Amino acid sequence: MKKKIVIGGIVLLAIISLGVFFAMPQINEIQKDAYINNFEVFVEEVKERHGDYSKAEWETIGDEYQKLSVQDRLSHEKVLTKEDKKSISALDGEYLSYRTIGYLDHIIETTKDAIDKTIEYADGFIEGVNNALENDTTNE
Repeated sequence: MKKKIVIGGIVLLAIISLGVFFAMPQINEIQKDAYINNFEVFVEEVKERHGDYSKAEWETIGDEYQKLSVQDRLSHEKVLTKEDKKSISALDGEYLSYRTIGYLDHIIETTKDAIDKTIEYADGFIEGVNNALENDTTNE
């Protein structure tokens, strides 16, 4: 009886091992597809909000991008097809274009603010000079 239980356990273990062995490619494929989908969602979100991110938010987003583009990609590299790699490269390019536009928008906004402050300063300076000149001419 014990011998039958041991043999049954060994057979069951062999069946489970074979099942896991044959399921691994499907599991890897599902994980790879989830990775690509997560990358697509990430890029879509950046696309929608790239004009609204602050400098600090861009730093956080840059960290997320590094994880998706480098770390996560390396963990799936063995199962990526040529088409998968093309899709990921396209996502990289799309992300980088929105990041560049976001940075340019931030630079333009910062420059505009600096110019506005300079104009306000110049207006105040000119007004102060004019007031000083008026006071000098009225005191004479």
